[in-house]
Amino acid sequence: MRALLAVPNRKAPTGLRNRTMVALMAESGLRVSEIVSLRMRSVSAKRDRLRIINGKSGDRVLPLTEAGTARLLAWLEVRQSIAPDSEFVFPQIRSSAYRDPHHKAEPKLRGSQLSTAYVRALTARLGRKAGVERRTNPHVFRHSAATAMVEANYTLPEVQAMLGHRNLATTSVYLHVRNGRLAEKVRHHVPDWED
Repeated sequence: MRALLAVPNRKAPTGLRNRTMVALMAESGLRVSEIVSLRMRSVSAKRDRLRIINGKSGDRVLPLTEAGTARLLAWLEVRQSIAPDSEFVFPQIRSSAYRDPHHKAEPKLRGSQLSTAYVRALTARLGRKAGVERRTNPHVFRHSAATAMVEANYTLPEVQAMLGHRNLATTSVYLHVRNGRLAEKVRHHVPDWED
């Protein structure tokens, strides 16, 4: 993640937006559809929580880490000067005509919603530029977030709440991380009575 987040140019508005989006997905496990549809009204007054409305499994509230809050605040300050009237937290920054040879697509206007295809292509491009051997996509970041939560000893219901899983069985797939750590501890444990 460090290598991947080092790729976007934080001094450029697009780079700052993209870095903030990717970090937020990797930190909180947001789905790509949730990140592109995140609206300003869903950000708490202190900018330390997000309300996910109409997510795949309904509404939920996500608390942000201090670092996540700081990143979001930095982005929102720049966003205010670029697209203050946009309802989206991560809007289209530049108006651009989609390069459709048949001119079937509408141009993307500043402040409009990003597409999930854009974010998928972005994450793949960032991964390649960072030299990541595995394919990178928004769902990989969601898995990374869940794995990090399990490694940080979040309970399964807490991980379930963060990811917005309806069923705890869906969340339990991340137990392999804890089971792997347990196996490693057992392997290296020497009982007191052993020589």
